Amino acid sequence: MVGITPASARTHDPRSDGLPTLGRPAFQEDGSFADPLGLTRAVIAALRMRRGSGSRPVAYVDTWDPPAAYRLVGRYRTDGGLVTVRFRLVLPGGRDTIPAGDAADVVTGREDDLPALAARLLGRMEGRFST
Repeated sequence: MVGITPASARTHDPRSDGLPTLGRPAFQEDGSFADPLGLTRAVIAALRMRRGSGSRPVAYVDTWDPPAAYRLVGRYRTDGGLVTVRFRLVLPGGRDTIPAGDAADVVTGREDDLPALAARLLGRMEGRFST
């Protein structure tokens, strides 16, 4: 038997503990529109580690399209081992948190230390929820 969950029951994720919900992030290299560095995997790993911590401004839900969830998306480029990531936090419903025409948030880090870059990126993203 297959059941259908009404939309009203899908708007709250019980794992969120009342926090804003963040769905799976997505990052791409500017030139290839793929993720050859694995930055998306590094950010997901950092989010999973933070999920178990006591102080977190968002609840990470490891799925592509959770209802009423924010999305963290971005593009990056590499130059001589340095990675520059431009990212945006997209509101539920696909609206961007940064008005059109404004610059995206930017973080930089080393290509050989993606965990530190992911942590820096999440710190900047989390700052948007604590203001």
